[in-house]
Amino acid sequence: MTFDELVLAISNSDALKHAAQNMGFLFRWKSSTDDVQHLVQNMNKFLMVNEFEREALEELKGYWDAFKAASIDNIHGMTMNERLNQFGLFPKFDNSKNKTQQDRIYAKLMAHR
Repeated sequence: MTFDELVLAISNSDALKHAAQNMGFLFRWKSSTDDVQHLVQNMNKFLMVNEFEREALEELKGYWDAFKAASIDNIHGMTMNERLNQFGLFPKFDNSKNKTQQDRIYAKLMAHR
């Protein structure tokens, strides 16, 4: 599951409509300065602090676990192109105006040149 698929699944879920209203950190992640580690920390905190109906919690955890397994757990074994694809950042990277902007995306995705 890619980041965009995660966001779409949560946005389209009737069971998660209420939770989605409080997940700005997730929906704004691509445009924020937060890196992948901050995304994980924010989601873990969100899951611990918020109360959900059992069905909604299981659905959200299922989406998150699928995304985390595909995109985060193996991030250090991915090429930069794979990371850009998994996190939906190809357009932002391709539209970078200079090396500094590209370096920020490298850092966001925990990569080095």
